[in-house]
Amino acid sequence: MTERPQMNVYVDGFNVYNGLLRGTDYRWLNLVALFDGLFLGYDVRLVRYFTAVLEGKASPGNPGIVARQQV
Repeated sequence: MTERPQMNVYVDGFNVYNGLLRGTDYRWLNLVALFDGLFLGYDVRLVRYFTAVLEGKASPGNPGIVARQQV
Protein backbone atom coordinates (compact mmCIF):
# COMPACT_ATOMS: atom_id res chain seq x y z
CA MET A 1 0.00 0.00 0.00
CA THR A 2 1.38 3.39 -0.98
CA GLU A 3 1.41 6.09 1.67
CA ARG A 4 -0.34 9.33 0.83
CA PRO A 5 1.88 12.41 0.70
CA GLN A 6 1.69 14.53 3.83
CA MET A 7 0.32 18.05 3.72
CA ASN A 8 0.22 21.06 6.07
CA VAL A 9 -2.48 23.69 5.58
CA TYR A 10 -2.19 27.37 6.51
CA VAL A 11 -5.47 29.28 6.59
CA ASP A 12 -6.05 33.03 6.26
CA GLY A 13 -8.94 33.38 8.70
CA PHE A 14 -10.08 36.77 7.43
CA ASN A 15 -10.66 35.43 3.93
CA VAL A 16 -12.28 32.23 5.16
CA TYR A 17 -14.76 34.22 7.21
CA ASN A 18 -15.53 36.75 4.49
CA GLY A 19 -15.60 34.18 1.70
CA LEU A 20 -17.53 31.38 3.38
CA LEU A 21 -19.27 32.47 6.56
CA ARG A 22 -20.22 36.14 6.42
CA GLY A 23 -23.91 36.57 5.74
CA THR A 24 -24.76 33.04 6.89
CA ASP A 25 -25.98 31.65 10.19
CA TYR A 26 -22.78 29.58 10.46
CA ARG A 27 -20.05 30.65 12.88
CA TRP A 28 -17.98 27.47 13.20
CA LEU A 29 -16.18 25.55 10.51
CA ASN A 30 -14.32 22.28 11.05
CA LEU A 31 -11.19 23.09 9.05
CA VAL A 32 -9.62 19.65 9.50
CA ALA A 33 -12.72 17.92 8.13
CA LEU A 34 -12.94 20.46 5.29
CA PHE A 35 -9.38 19.86 4.13
CA ASP A 36 -9.56 16.10 4.66
CA GLY A 37 -12.55 16.12 2.30
CA LEU A 38 -10.98 18.45 -0.26
CA PHE A 39 -7.60 16.73 -0.45
CA LEU A 40 -8.44 13.03 -0.42
CA GLY A 41 -5.08 12.04 -1.91
CA TYR A 42 -3.16 13.66 0.95
CA ASP A 43 -2.65 13.01 4.64
CA VAL A 44 -3.49 16.39 6.23
CA ARG A 45 -1.08 16.51 9.17
CA LEU A 46 -1.46 20.07 10.41
CA VAL A 47 -3.92 22.94 10.04
CA ARG A 48 -2.81 26.36 11.26
CA TYR A 49 -5.27 29.25 11.40
CA PHE A 50 -4.06 32.83 11.25
CA THR A 51 -5.79 36.19 11.34
CA ALA A 52 -4.68 39.79 11.45
CA VAL A 53 -5.22 41.87 14.56
CA LEU A 54 -7.95 44.40 13.83
CA GLU A 55 -7.84 48.08 14.62
CA GLY A 56 -10.90 50.18 15.36
CA LYS A 57 -10.53 52.08 12.09
CA ALA A 58 -10.78 48.79 10.15
CA SER A 59 -14.55 48.74 10.48
CA PRO A 60 -16.03 52.08 11.56
CA GLY A 61 -19.59 50.73 11.24
CA ASN A 62 -18.84 47.90 13.65
CA PRO A 63 -17.70 49.51 16.93
CA GLY A 64 -17.26 46.31 18.97
CA ILE A 65 -15.10 44.48 16.44
CA VAL A 66 -11.80 44.91 18.29
CA ALA A 67 -13.22 43.81 21.66
CA ARG A 68 -14.84 40.71 20.13
CA GLN A 69 -11.58 39.66 18.51
CA GLN A 70 -9.82 39.72 21.90
CA VAL A 71 -12.12 37.01 23.30
